[in-house]
Amino acid sequence: MNSAAWRVETGDGSRFVVKASAASDAPGLAVAETLQERRFRAGGPVRMLVTEEGGLVALLRFVPGRPLTSADAEVVGETLGRAHSLLADVPAPAGLDHWPWRWLDSSLIEAAD
Repeated sequence: MNSAAWRVETGDGSRFVVKASAASDAPGLAVAETLQERRFRAGGPVRMLVTEEGGLVALLRFVPGRPLTSADAEVVGETLGRAHSLLADVPAPAGLDHWPWRWLDSSLIEAAD
């Protein structure tokens, strides 16, 4: 949604993803790298480059999978919970948006607290 991505396969069959986005995505990729270090397959970066124009180009580890459906809600929640548990003792990288998100208009949330 906020980037362009391409799947790349090398001559030996290794697969990667090339992502082009804004440099502001770098903190999120740092989180993915931390998850990778903790043996959570998160598509962490192999290498990142911030361009002079403020763009980001990253070579990411490929994580196989399939498109999600609404039937996957429980496994998505479990997976996010596992990721958050692995990151509980990790300080947020500089520049990473976190709660309360500046872009969120909480008055639009109709769910109970």
